[in-house]
Amino acid sequence: MVFWKDLPVKNGILCIGICVAAIILGGCEAISTEDSEPLHYEPIVVHPSKTLTLPVDQLLSLDWHSPHRRGGRVEAVRPIAEGGVEFDIYFPSNNPGDNEVTFVSSGEGGLGALAGNNIEGYERFVLKYTLISINGKASIPDMSRKLTVGSLIGPSAGKLKVWQPLTLSLSGSGISSTSMRTKKIYQIGFHARMTNPLEWDATGAKVTLRIEPAENAGPVPARVLVEKR
Repeated sequence: MVFWKDLPVKNGILCIGICVAAIILGGCEAISTEDSEPLHYEPIVVHPSKTLTLPVDQLLSLDWHSPHRRGGRVEAVRPIAEGGVEFDIYFPSNNPGDNEVTFVSSGEGGLGALAGNNIEGYERFVLKYTLISINGKASIPDMSRKLTVGSLIGPSAGKLKVWQPLTLSLSGSGISSTSMRTKKIYQIGFHARMTNPLEWDATGAKVTLRIEPAENAGPVPARVLVEKR
């Protein structure tokens, strides 16, 4: 056992750091304080169309809501046989904040499976959207309720996020093509909101939104480490 009075003294200063390190490490090698070498990744191959999309597996990796707690929420996610993914979205009311949702893979929270990936060279982010149902119904007498959706990505051109709005009627489909310019992803996914909130029920609604990858487009490239030689 080592006692404080037994510690060597040099120039009036106890060599506490040395002894504490010896006790903790128990003879292990000292940990280097030098910065580790930065990681290097293989250059990505940009799709000839310069169009980015999310295939089913990457759509399923979306897992982070917009920061404000009172907004809409994705309650269920499921792949479909046709090659897309359906999202059940609950809007608590038609009030501001409650009537919209952002659902992404993000560097802010969640697993962030797509965050940090290099997409330099891509010029647009494209997804196909279909409004499948409102409150479990594929058709309703009042067709005035519409949903605005869009493919969201950020940062881009000095903005935290960008997205191209697309307005859908029930059972309607369309493409949201968002122009963007960025090197690495911080967030990627979609935004949805009630187009005209006063035409929706004040008590809120549940919608099912189908999202499919765009044709003639590339997925978010995987990060491949360069092997040391």
